[in-house]
Amino acid sequence: MRLRIAIAVAALTLLAILTQSVVMLLIFDEKEEDFIEEILGQQIAHSMALWQTAPESAFPNTPDMQLYRIAKGKLPADDIPAAISRLPVGNHEIVRDGHEFHVAIREDDSARYILLYDVEDHEARLRDLMLITVSAGILLALIVLLAGRALAGGLASRLERLASQVGAPGNESLQEPGMERELRAIADALDSYRLQQQEALAREQAFAANLSHELRTPLAAIRSDAELLAALPELPEAVGRRANRIMDSVDR
Repeated sequence: MRLRIAIAVAALTLLAILTQSVVMLLIFDEKEEDFIEEILGQQIAHSMALWQTAPESAFPNTPDMQLYRIAKGKLPADDIPAAISRLPVGNHEIVRDGHEFHVAIREDDSARYILLYDVEDHEARLRDLMLITVSAGILLALIVLLAGRALAGGLASRLERLASQVGAPGNESLQEPGMERELRAIADALDSYRLQQQEALAREQAFAANLSHELRTPLAAIRSDAELLAALPELPEAVGRRANRIMDSVDR
């Protein structure tokens, strides 16, 4: 019983923690996506502006980003993946070689610009955060399980002790010093119930005593009359037997 209570409390706690964790991870993932899109938009706009004055400075200074430029009327260079070069203007998500990439594609009067962003670092951070969150939730659930089992065990033992005292002889109160409010309420109810039972038993005993007294007097008179009848010699034998039967019935 104690273990089941503790397991139920731990299960509810774990469910609440995991639910909150999932919600937090979803919010974090959404914010991370917004952050990536903002980085892409700012970087490609910056690169397009720099290309007009300093093309050599237009390329991102990070190994996670690759910028491609396709001049108007020209074919894409061989190093540009064909699937990427055919994407429409806008932001996209693709997977290459098991890695997730975000792609920003823009155009101006002179060329088409493609910014490829490897977001593996972001995904790794998200996975680490998920692992930490789930591990912390499981650890907290185990702590709640152990604490709940200890608390449930202490409460159950006190209830068992209280139950064993109910049938014990004596009229001592079931309340104990330092008893918790909930257990004290149960002890008060049991004390009240025991008092009602004792009062009911006393009434039954008094009723039985009164009934015995009320019956004994007329029965004694009936037996005396039967003895007198049985002692009369002039009465028929059948009457004597009937008188003896009356005495036997009174004695029984």
